[in-house]
Amino acid sequence: MDAKHVRTMSATNFFDGEHFEKSTLTMKRRVDAHVNALPANFAVQASQKTRLISRMNAAPRVKLSKIFALVDEYAELRKPFVACAEECDSCCHMNVQITNVEAERIEKSTGKKAKFLRADTCHPVTKFAGVPCPFLVNRRCSIYEDRPLLCRSHASFDVDSYWCAPERMNAAELPMISITDAQVAVSEIAHESAARRFADIRDFFG
Repeated sequence: MDAKHVRTMSATNFFDGEHFEKSTLTMKRRVDAHVNALPANFAVQASQKTRLISRMNAAPRVKLSKIFALVDEYAELRKPFVACAEECDSCCHMNVQITNVEAERIEKSTGKKAKFLRADTCHPVTKFAGVPCPFLVNRRCSIYEDRPLLCRSHASFDVDSYWCAPERMNAAELPMISITDAQVAVSEIAHESAARRFADIRDFFG
């Protein structure tokens, strides 16, 4: 897990230049504060653990659970610096790319059969802007303990969810943090399975 690797949050509609500049500065400060607050060598140790898990002689579902546990540990450290809160469901209305291994985990926990996909699917980022996740119930995630990596890793370092709203979520590039090692590990785990597939959660369960 590379907790120090900064990426941008895509947030071209309803663009407010003044608000964008203010949010960019705020998010840069909060990202820096978060990184500086991480325990010593946290990113290096997390990366090492991630690689070890990826190379384990274990079932894909076991390795996936261990990766998720590491990401959740990081997410707890991130909480004081992000706008994300239990009552916010904006990110549940955007593209959510998952692997077949993650789909199998969701299928097992919900009893809802995942569709068999004959090929990978990669949609434009605007494809599902404003479209709720099939597992969003009463504005809450009904598969929270089994949610995909993308849902666990995504967070806004702003002070509110302004840029996360569906009408703005693809309108700007804003500072975020990537957990690249975890993303690579989950991709490698998926490649170990016979039915490897990458698609949006709605492709599997829509």
